[in-house]
Amino acid sequence: MKGIANGRGGRAFAILAVCLLLGSGAALAQQQAGNVFGTVTDDQNSRLPGVTVTLSGAGAPIIQVTDERGQFRFPGLTPGRYQVSAQLEGFSAVDYPNVQVNIGRNTDLQITLTPALEETITVTSESPLLDERKMAAGTTVSQIELEKIPTARDPWAILTQSPGVMSDRIN
Repeated sequence: MKGIANGRGGRAFAILAVCLLLGSGAALAQQQAGNVFGTVTDDQNSRLPGVTVTLSGAGAPIIQVTDERGQFRFPGLTPGRYQVSAQLEGFSAVDYPNVQVNIGRNTDLQITLTPALEETITVTSESPLLDERKMAAGTTVSQIELEKIPTARDPWAILTQSPGVMSDRIN
């Protein structure tokens, strides 16, 4: 009987050792990082897609663009302090200089962008003395004027009588 009990005890010890090894692997595999998640809205609480969100701190800056729901994600960050900034054309930029990231925790940010003030410059001036839209000049010669002109009766001679028309020879 003792042999059977020792055989079962040895098997139980082996199973226990395997379980401890698997459990310690899971303990080592626990997360050693934190996450930063957030949503960007405007001052009317509408979500803003396409916002450039930059996370800087330990290491190189990480840049994300908000999705169609105005959300951004920075997963797997080492613990520490970070700076988060959000920018979108037409809105004032927002900076969060002290965002704390902890091990195994999610840091949730709600960022609100306000519309930027825009300057409008209106230039006014007096209207020109000449009508710039009129592109042609012409002269109307009536039948009575044609009969009283003491020149040749061909069109080239009449044409030289119009203001601004010059001819290269005398007819």
